[in-house]
Amino acid sequence: MNQTPRIAFCGPIAEGGRPAIGGKESGNRTIVARLRDKTVAVAVYPYPRTDRDGSALIKIAVYGAGFTSLLVRLAGSSKSWDVLHFNGHLRQFIYFEWVFLVLARLLGKRVVTHVRAGDMRVQYQRRSGLYRRIFDRLLRSSDAVAVQGLEDMKFVDRLRPGLAFYLPNFVADPAHENPSLNAPGERLELVSVGLVAPSKGVETTIQAARALATRGLLVRLTIIGGGERNYVDSLKAASGDAPVRWLGAVDHGAVRDTVRGCHVFVFPTVWPGEGHSNALTETMAEGVVPVCSDHGFNRRIVADAGLVLPPGASGSDYAEAITELWNEGSWPTYSRKCNDRVNAMYTADAVIDKLIRLYSSLRS
Repeated sequence: MNQTPRIAFCGPIAEGGRPAIGGKESGNRTIVARLRDKTVAVAVYPYPRTDRDGSALIKIAVYGAGFTSLLVRLAGSSKSWDVLHFNGHLRQFIYFEWVFLVLARLLGKRVVTHVRAGDMRVQYQRRSGLYRRIFDRLLRSSDAVAVQGLEDMKFVDRLRPGLAFYLPNFVADPAHENPSLNAPGERLELVSVGLVAPSKGVETTIQAARALATRGLLVRLTIIGGGERNYVDSLKAASGDAPVRWLGAVDHGAVRDTVRGCHVFVFPTVWPGEGHSNALTETMAEGVVPVCSDHGFNRRIVADAGLVLPPGASGSDYAEAITELWNEGSWPTYSRKCNDRVNAMYTADAVIDKLIRLYSSLRS
């Protein structure tokens, strides 16, 4: 008999073959898929989606109706699940998201609150006293709080020792040796993966590619991901003379295939909510060496398997770092270190079994 509780997984998640919008949707989909691979019964309760280009009033209406529908569905199906795995947005949403935990407790269910935001502690300090009280109560009332970064463990455990559970992002399959190790080619292949937005540093990445080309390097930047329509169009128009190709959003399952053979993942993110980037782990799993900002949990994830630059570094700074990496012949060493680090720390086998054991420990 399977002793693992039945899971209601609630939060932002990309269902079916839809491209994910951001790391939460992508990461949550991966968790659900791998749990099901391990024969865990998981019912998905996805957050509502809004059009990035829609008005604030429309977004409020969509979320209001969507949250109400989710609460009704969770209550109506309560006999089919034992543990609520809840991954909310927090921030301004916490005043509504608190109701999910209250509902689960009224139904006699156990709760794993999953915090994916890299700025959890910053938001806690910046927001109101009411926010902090609700935040503390939400976490303290949970049976466990899953966090992406080891840096957040102590902050959560101040509420109750042993409350925090380390749940990093991971890849579904083991790391692959980069085929470019054996056939590097003449062209330096850069890649950008994820949401195309100002805070993700895509403009800086394009500037770096342009600077590398100006230095005489044969280089190409591939940009994978979607974003707000007007912003993406403006970037495309401004990058006309840069060696850039735009692929748009691709299905999550195709990301690793698409980046395979690339040399460098350029990731100058300064997004306030950056935590453990899915794109960072997925590219490292293919031996694509990260050159990224010291932001979120990037430094701990990369360790000695890539180069980490100060937040706000310019395109020229990134070009300089990439030039040294490429011309000094250290790229193959870094690429192999990427594979080793992912296989040791960030595979499904390394992470999901621990999560299942957590669920099982909550069985009444």
